Amino acid sequence: MPELNIIGYIRAAMDACNYVKQHMKIGAANNLVKELERGLIGHLDAWLTVKTERSEIDLAILQKDIREWNVNGTMEIWADKALKYGAGNCGEQSALAFSYLKGRRIQPIDWAHFLTRDHAFVLLNRPRDLTGQKLRENLEQVILCDPYYQRYGPLSKFPEYDVRVIGLNLHMEDGVVL
Repeated sequence: MPELNIIGYIRAAMDACNYVKQHMKIGAANNLVKELERGLIGHLDAWLTVKTERSEIDLAILQKDIREWNVNGTMEIWADKALKYGAGNCGEQSALAFSYLKGRRIQPIDWAHFLTRDHAFVLLNRPRDLTGQKLRENLEQVILCDPYYQRYGPLSKFPEYDVRVIGLNLHMEDGVVL
């Protein structure tokens, strides 16, 4: 697995954002800026595509008997369907970014969300024991990867991503997905 410095993690986050943007041509169905760019018909197409994709995600989870605690299995299905349909909101986009980084063996990485569950993204270079106050003191080392908003860089540069309200769905470190 590659040994990275901060610049390497930032580059990996940028690559993941670009990968998602390249493969998700339809994009999100709930992004107001994109809705205005696409117009009404484009927005309806995106909404219907995401609706179809989400139905297929649910069906695949049932067919593969993915249990609620198997977040890695769920993430992989979300990423697979995001690639297939080229559409998805922040959850699908961040799942695809996580899967991409996981495939490149970039770690440690987290599939994360706000505790309100209204936005999902990826964090890079957060060792599993870097939590609480230690995390708040080391925001320069944790790298944000948010393909939905095309944001990447040290978490310290994005105060709207307050670590006190971030939940972690999935963590990969030392080749193991936890």
